[in-house]
Amino acid sequence: MLGYVASFTNVVAIATANVFGGKATTLRDWRVTFRYTSSIILVLALTLALFDSASFQSKDFLIGLLAGISGGLGIPLAYKSFAAGPVAYVSPLISIVQTTALVIFAIALGESLGLILVIAFVLGILGVYLAGKPKVLDASNLLGVSKTTIAAALFFSGFAIGMTQIEDGQNITGLAGARVGVFLVAFVVVRSNSPKVDKKSAKPWLIFTFISAFMEFTANYSYVVAITNLDLAKVGIILSTSSIFATLIAIPVMKQRPRFINWIGIMIATVSLALVALA
Repeated sequence: MLGYVASFTNVVAIATANVFGGKATTLRDWRVTFRYTSSIILVLALTLALFDSASFQSKDFLIGLLAGISGGLGIPLAYKSFAAGPVAYVSPLISIVQTTALVIFAIALGESLGLILVIAFVLGILGVYLAGKPKVLDASNLLGVSKTTIAAALFFSGFAIGMTQIEDGQNITGLAGARVGVFLVAFVVVRSNSPKVDKKSAKPWLIFTFISAFMEFTANYSYVVAITNLDLAKVGIILSTSSIFATLIAIPVMKQRPRFINWIGIMIATVSLALVALA
């Protein structure tokens, strides 16, 4: 039961983090948003790690660090994609790529999907595709947004797969290492280019950035709980539906409304979630 709760918490949290991060990026340079969110989450992760310092293992910290570097390389790409393209297109594409990678990895580890999970996977991908099908997407912008989005999803997959290698009981240590890795990317790999921010947008930007950071931390922690209490294939299929929540959250935040076919996709994806729960 804990694995399912953590998985659903993960998908809602990561959807919220992505949408609010994308919104913040429309108000201020993505590099600044990335540095602020990574700093906030690092403080939260290290604070949590202080209460678990007795069980610290350097190997798991290092694995988390490498996973975090991979995820950190994907975050700014995702911010740019959400700022440039419709959430209804970007989020499903991330979900499809990341879910496929996790399911393939789960099979490689010897997990058996079973007929119900196979059907759930197919329905989930179909539902995500329909839910994210935009009415219009400028062809000249399509290639650039798609390349950036797919790259972000592959880096996120590296994070997701890397965190599965953390030993049981070392989740907090691994998470602390991961956030150090993201922090290093934000301040070492990514060069700063911070134009002055409009005073009118400063407060909204800070609110969106803080919400994005807190929800990303929640997503990270719930993910490591999920993969230690539920089969990776199930976690991956549930993860695919994060785009559904992103589409819904984007209605009030990004002022992007789904069409009828998008709602059909949402219903199909909901069916796939029910099948995962029954499998």
